[in-house]
Amino acid sequence: MNSPYLRVYILNLLEAPSTWSRDWIYKGGKHYFANKWDNSLTDPKSSYYVVTFYRVDSRVISIQYVYENQAAQDPRDREGDRDLIAHIGYNFLGWGAVFTNITDDLDVWGIYQNKITGEDEQSLFYNNNFQDFNFR
Repeated sequence: MNSPYLRVYILNLLEAPSTWSRDWIYKGGKHYFANKWDNSLTDPKSSYYVVTFYRVDSRVISIQYVYENQAAQDPRDREGDRDLIAHIGYNFLGWGAVFTNITDDLDVWGIYQNKITGEDEQSLFYNNNFQDFNFR
C-alpha cells in the first residue's frame, strides 16, 4: 500500500475516537489508529551521537554511535579497531579528547610521537591532524 505520509506513528488508544477526521488513518486492529501530525514520540536519531576516532594521518579508526550522556568505547579495547591505531614511524600516546558523557557529535584525534632519532634525541608530538605541534 502506497502512503503519502513519510512518518506515521501508531498510537494505542483505549477506544476509537468518537468522530473520524481526515487526519486519522486506520491501521488495522480494533484500537490502533495513527495521527499523521503527532510528533510527541521521540525521534530515535536525536538520542545518540556520533563519535569518530582518527589516526595521525587522518584515517578513521572507529565510528561509534553513542547514546546521550554515555561513554564511547576506547578503540584500544575493541578487538577490530585495535590494529588500526598503530602507524608506522609513530608511537601512540593516547587520545586528544575525553569521550565520556557524550552530549554532541565528537571527533577524537590520536596523539602520536614521531620516532625521530638523532644526536639530540628530539621527540616531535603531533596532535589534531598536524594542526598543533611542538618540539620537546
